[in-house]
Amino acid sequence: ALVQECFRSRLMAFLHIFLALSFSAPVAGYILNLAVIEGEHTACSPNYYKVKHDDGLNGDLNEGASGNYIWLCVQEGQQDDVDPISEVAVTASSSQTGRNCSAFSGEWSLVEQGYDSNGDLNHGAGGKHIYMCIKRDKNK
Repeated sequence: ALVQECFRSRLMAFLHIFLALSFSAPVAGYILNLAVIEGEHTACSPNYYKVKHDDGLNGDLNEGASGNYIWLCVQEGQQDDVDPISEVAVTASSSQTGRNCSAFSGEWSLVEQGYDSNGDLNHGAGGKHIYMCIKRDKNK
């Protein structure tokens, strides 16, 4: 029960961060890519920025969970070579080998893994391995 409650509170914190991201994209641009990075002082790749957060959070997806520092990086821009992201989902696995997006129908893929990340949003915190999946809008 304690593990489920911890997972639930971390998922709610993540969803809060993601909703802040969803409504902060500029009207003229698209969210083109997302990447997960790891490390306390790790910066996003060029042309990416760490997900926006409110004053009560620091942006670390593992904040308060004693796991590794996990950050979500966002790339916004105009659709040129990449179809924009239209949907985001999370999936869980009991092992790192289960990291895929097969639980969802359609063309889903794991978000990019950047500096030192294995893609697990729960890395170092114990519990299930949690991965973020994206779906692209091919009609935009």
